[in-house]
Amino acid sequence: MTIQHNNSNLCLASKIIATLGGVTNLSQKVGVSQSAVSHWLNRGIPKNYLMRNKLEALLMAEDQINPIELIKELRDG
Repeated sequence: MTIQHNNSNLCLASKIIATLGGVTNLSQKVGVSQSAVSHWLNRGIPKNYLMRNKLEALLMAEDQINPIELIKELRDG
């Protein structure tokens, strides 16, 4: 599993974590440790296809946001 270490991926990780309720809530929703999600803030979101699909589904389920831009960024990597 590779991770792109660039500012756009770090910014995307921060946006997604904040949008989906923070590190603790997101870790519970996607079934990984808090530490794993916390590392995304420094390393970016992994290129793991299954994880990105989970994040996309969670973004689509959020009522209070328009997830289209975040999903586009997530898909573009």
